[in-house]
Amino acid sequence: MFSYSRVIYGALTTGVAVLCVFFALQAGYVNLVIREHGLWKTMYRETLLERNGLSDQLANAQHDLSQAQDKAGDQQLEIDQLTGSVASLGTQRDLLRVQNGQLESALLQLTAEFQTSNQSFGLLKEQSRNLSLRLNESTERLAESTARSAELEGLLGTAEAELVDLRRNITAVKQELDNLAGSNERLLALLANASDEVRVFEAGVSLQGEIYREYDWYYLGQKHWSKGTSAQRGTGFNRSEYLSLAVGPHWNDTDEDSFAKVLNIPCQDVKRLADYLSGQAATDIQRVNNILKFVQYLPYIYDAPDDNYVRHPLETLVEGGGDCEDTSVLAAKLLLSAGNEGYPVVLLTVDSNADGEADHMMIGVSVAGASGDFYEVNGTRYYVCETTSTTYGVGFKPSNYSIMAAIPVG
Repeated sequence: MFSYSRVIYGALTTGVAVLCVFFALQAGYVNLVIREHGLWKTMYRETLLERNGLSDQLANAQHDLSQAQDKAGDQQLEIDQLTGSVASLGTQRDLLRVQNGQLESALLQLTAEFQTSNQSFGLLKEQSRNLSLRLNESTERLAESTARSAELEGLLGTAEAELVDLRRNITAVKQELDNLAGSNERLLALLANASDEVRVFEAGVSLQGEIYREYDWYYLGQKHWSKGTSAQRGTGFNRSEYLSLAVGPHWNDTDEDSFAKVLNIPCQDVKRLADYLSGQAATDIQRVNNILKFVQYLPYIYDAPDDNYVRHPLETLVEGGGDCEDTSVLAAKLLLSAGNEGYPVVLLTVDSNADGEADHMMIGVSVAGASGDFYEVNGTRYYVCETTSTTYGVGFKPSNYSIMAAIPVG
């Protein structure tokens, strides 16, 4: 750029010189040829003015050129400085590239080490979790062992105390055994005499139809009474059948299976009474209500403290009444025996005083035409029947009664 400016400057100088020579020759020629002509003088003046203007322009151009040369020098210096800076930056860039490569290598190494450390940390974390679980299990086992040890210590103390008591009682028991052995012969003699008396009694009461009972009850506003096979007032029961049931096996009333065992024992006297009661009504619901009323009018008789067994229906009839379990079993037997097929029934345990415990018994019967309260078992509605009160018919019970469970007896 600096050489190009010199060329322009030389060209302008040469042009100016040529113009000066040209104008000088022209001016001399004009003076020699037409010295006195005014037009040429005017032209000469104008030309001279124009030359002077060109000289000023040339001076200005030279000044601008000088400034441009100065600026070019400054720019060249800046270019040289920038070139040096670029070279320095290139060197720094190369150094940074080398350092970047080193950092990338170090980063890869650190990444690999971090992954290895992370895997090791995961293994350590899993081991820590397993150890924590084992510690918890060990703590629980220790607590169980401690509790068991304390329990065993208590049992050991109790066993030792019981052992002392047993040792103390051994002598007394031996003495009682000696006394029992002495009285055993007397008891055997008494048993032989009692057996003879029982055989004599059984021979004297083995007549059929000898036990008669009269029953009165109200149904549909009418008073009813039982009739025997010969239309006499009262119902006769087979004495031998009653005695065989009364002195035969009984089952504890705390076992639910006991009720089904009792109800599955056939009894011709109960069957005849059931047919008699059902024959007094026209529809199924009337037959069931008549049987229910018959049972409800039986007296309520509390069991003796040691009578914890299920009473046979014939026992309840002959003995003239019973408690809620006795009358419920009797009503269930009559309904199961009535007619050709009978009526499906269940025994219902009841909480009558809202203490959460079963303390009463009712029955449930499945019969067409019934309505009101029922207890559903396997999709079948069994309508409740209270057997100890004449107030309630089929499907009605006291409002404070809560049915706990059903005992199948069919």
